[in-house]
Amino acid sequence: MTLEQSIYHHSIATPDKVAAVCGTDSITYSQLWSSITKRAEELKSEGVLPNRPYVFRSTQDIGFVVTYCAVHHIGAIAVPMEQKATDEYFNTISAEVSACEFEEDIVDILSDLIHKFPTTKTHL
Repeated sequence: MTLEQSIYHHSIATPDKVAAVCGTDSITYSQLWSSITKRAEELKSEGVLPNRPYVFRSTQDIGFVVTYCAVHHIGAIAVPMEQKATDEYFNTISAEVSACEFEEDIVDILSDLIHKFPTTKTHL
């Protein structure tokens, strides 16, 4: 089971249970799943495609979890970068990664590896 599938199942079974806490912010499973699906639609409308990388900044907040899960939910490849990365470096990496061709077989292998070694706990 993927992290996104687990969140979905929790959103049905325990919708009001707190899913994540970051500082003084918290979000329930129902709110988290709703945020993930909304963000996934936004990403698709921005042109993010399955099996393609999406580079974004790694922030220390619930928004990062939402974006990370939304990217996976649509089948894209999450490429989080340090929040402190300069705009020039961020744009360079984005361009280089976007120019890469990811064979479907490689994406499947990476996906299989991720599923073989799932994260047992997610902490912010």
